[in-house]
Amino acid sequence: MIAVSLAQALVVGMVPVMRAQGFLQAWHIPLVAFLLSTLGAFMFPARQSLLPQIVPQQELVHANSLMTMAQQMVFIGGYAAVWLTGLPARAAGDRPGGVGCVARWPCLCLSSSAPPAT
Repeated sequence: MIAVSLAQALVVGMVPVMRAQGFLQAWHIPLVAFLLSTLGAFMFPARQSLLPQIVPQQELVHANSLMTMAQQMVFIGGYAAVWLTGLPARAAGDRPGGVGCVARWPCLCLSSSAPPAT
């Protein structure tokens, strides 16, 4: 699990490095998604198999529910943090949380300058 987490961090960390160096291209984004999904395919079963070893049998259903809920909250919280901070929007000159922010996010990642405001 540690090796997979480190590999995922490396894959995600390469995106801003490639962007800063001017190497990021459109085909890199689906490749990153594929790599993260592939690595995640190893992480999820390992995490689920670890739970019965650390939780008593009678509390296993409750612990599994809490773990699944916590994972979903992290996903929701991460997306909400990006939307609420408005970082992509500021780069595009849009207001934080605006629709233009969401619509232009891929363009901002791949272009050297922000797309024109509509």
